[in-house]
Amino acid sequence: MSDLVKFLHARLNESERVERGKFKFKPFQVICPTCGERVESFGMQSGDNRTEFQPCGHIMSNAEFSERFCDPAPDSFTLADIESKRRIVDEYEASVRAVGEGLSKTLERILRLLAQPYANDPDYLEEWRP
Repeated sequence: MSDLVKFLHARLNESERVERGKFKFKPFQVICPTCGERVESFGMQSGDNRTEFQPCGHIMSNAEFSERFCDPAPDSFTLADIESKRRIVDEYEASVRAVGEGLSKTLERILRLLAQPYANDPDYLEEWRP
């Protein structure tokens, strides 16, 4: 497996993980589970991994908050786009095994184009530029 293929698999896996981690609020009022008071606002502290409710000031973990008050919200188009790119990379690998280097040069240019949006990634190599 080439470095470019490994790079693309890693970026696509990361993109999928991020997309599947997206949440949206459930359509109802947030009530503090500790005191039962209606929550007017809340602050999620990612560094502390906690959510503070206002005005009561009670705290719960971000994970518990997401589980109670949010639904998973990955975008189906984005997931389909990631999957189609993953299949292109897999087809490239299969062509290299079956045909060798001839046809794979054209397909490698396609992979370089797929990698282009990640050009600012620290693992991206300049030799991959199309």
